[in-house]
Amino acid sequence: MQFQDAWLEIRSCEHKPEKELEHETVLSIQALKEVMKVAEDTLTDMQRKGGAAMWDYSRRLDAGEVDEVMQVFAAIEAKDDGRAVSYSIDVVYGGRWYALSLVGYKAE
Repeated sequence: MQFQDAWLEIRSCEHKPEKELEHETVLSIQALKEVMKVAEDTLTDMQRKGGAAMWDYSRRLDAGEVDEVMQVFAAIEAKDDGRAVSYSIDVVYGGRWYALSLVGYKAE
């Protein structure tokens, strides 16, 4: 899939996820591995400090990374508003709940 600009977003999730994210999948997709590491570090730090539970993180994807990341969203229906296409799924990974989104902005 070709986009002018694409982002992988992760945030905290407060309801039961639809899908278990396998450790092997995370390790095999570099962009996903990076956002999951940031998420785990953020949650650990917030728990240690007793901080708020809401947070989010976005990582810009290179053109070649979009197809790799799409593996996670394979069975998810896209939402298209004319300017962008987005895919979202709630996942559980390492016993924690996350909301993942892939947002791709179309060329104008």
